[in-house]
Amino acid sequence: MVGVASTMGAAKSNDKNKEGKEVRAELASLQNGTGLALAYFGFYVGTLDFAHRGKLLSDHELGGPAAHSQNGDISPHGTKVAFAWSYYIDALGKRATGSLRQGDRLAIVQTDGTGLREFPAITGPKYFCWSPDESKLAVYTFVWNGPKKEGKLLVLNLRSNQAEQIAIGPAFLTQQCWSPDGQTLVYGISELGDESILTGKIATYSMAEKTTKIVGPGAYPTWSADGNWIAFLEGDDYYIVRPLGDDKKLFLHTAKPRTGLLWSPDGRFVAYGLCCKYRWMDPDTYWRFYVRRLSDNAEDWVADIGDFPSEVHWVQPQKPEKR
Repeated sequence: MVGVASTMGAAKSNDKNKEGKEVRAELASLQNGTGLALAYFGFYVGTLDFAHRGKLLSDHELGGPAAHSQNGDISPHGTKVAFAWSYYIDALGKRATGSLRQGDRLAIVQTDGTGLREFPAITGPKYFCWSPDESKLAVYTFVWNGPKKEGKLLVLNLRSNQAEQIAIGPAFLTQQCWSPDGQTLVYGISELGDESILTGKIATYSMAEKTTKIVGPGAYPTWSADGNWIAFLEGDDYYIVRPLGDDKKLFLHTAKPRTGLLWSPDGRFVAYGLCCKYRWMDPDTYWRFYVRRLSDNAEDWVADIGDFPSEVHWVQPQKPEKR
């Protein structure tokens, strides 16, 4: 991985347009050769096409229950989707989709639409975050209990189907909430019901020690690819800090950031989304996503996302095992 010192001190060329084209060409080559991509889920799985800025390489609905959900997350290897499944039990005792009368339940499906798994005991899933090996899923649930709001942070072990409660109250998960070894979770704490606002605190939870640590102020926390840093937003600035809360550094200054800093699996790039872009006669608001190459700080935008900017993250298909 590129070191922080070289990232902060890298010289920048005057030809930013040329640098940007080089970054997108490198990304397109990696996408073609390894499948590296930025992808998201919301009614469908969308994959950004680095070779054609602003376009999708693929865009397909999953069908079944996932086709009715706009809230979910694709796994790091692009093999599964965890999503909020809305349904109710009809007069015949059968499950019917498309109603919120009995709330949302957690479900997981393969990206080819097969292998549906239900977790009806986990209700009101709002934020999702897969562990790097796809063996665990962090889920923040948010439900109304009469006039009161109730939020819980859970970790679901997908091998045992057992859920562990991590915290009660407000919590916000980015799509890079797990340390690379899958042993520590990072999340944001803010006002209940406004978990994604850009103020609050950063906390970590150790799965082995069962302990929580407040790292410091900030929002939208993510792990670096080597596990040595936690990145987070504070105002318009991305900072990095050690997992114990020390050695805080300014990493990137930009304008109107609205996502976490998303580290590519090999640590060579970071992606992030800025608000807001508008199109003629289009009422929607778009978030423009940039990718920065850390070896020289060259960057360019790769897509405008209108519907699900917070769900965008890196996906890297696994290499087939040699026999």
